[in-house]
Amino acid sequence: MITTILIVSLSICVILLAREILNLKKRLNTLHNETNNRISVTDQQLHLRINEEINLLESKLKEVKTNMVSLLNQKLSDEIEDVKKLIPPTNKELIDRIETMEKESYRLRMNM
Repeated sequence: MITTILIVSLSICVILLAREILNLKKRLNTLHNETNNRISVTDQQLHLRINEEINLLESKLKEVKTNMVSLLNQKLSDEIEDVKKLIPPTNKELIDRIETMEKESYRLRMNM
C-alpha cells in the first residue's frame, strides 16, 4: 500500500513537473518571439534614423558643393578680370582711343 501511494505521488509529481516544463517551454517561446519582434522594431527604427542622417548629410554636402562652386566661379571671374586688365590693348582699341582723343582735342580747340 505504501508503494502504491509512493508510486501515485511520484506519478503526480512527474505529471506536475511535466506540466511546469511545458508551461516554461511556452513562456520561453513567447519571450523568444517578443525578443525577435523588439529587435525587428529596433532594427527598423535604426535603419530609418540612419537613412535620415544620410539624407541630411547628402543635402549638406550638396549645399557645400553649391557654395564652393559659386565661390570658385566668383574667384575665377575675378581672376579673369585681373588678367584682362593686364593684357595690353589691341590695335582697334588703340585706334578708337586715338580717335576719341582727336575728337575731344578738336572740340577743345573749337571752344577756345
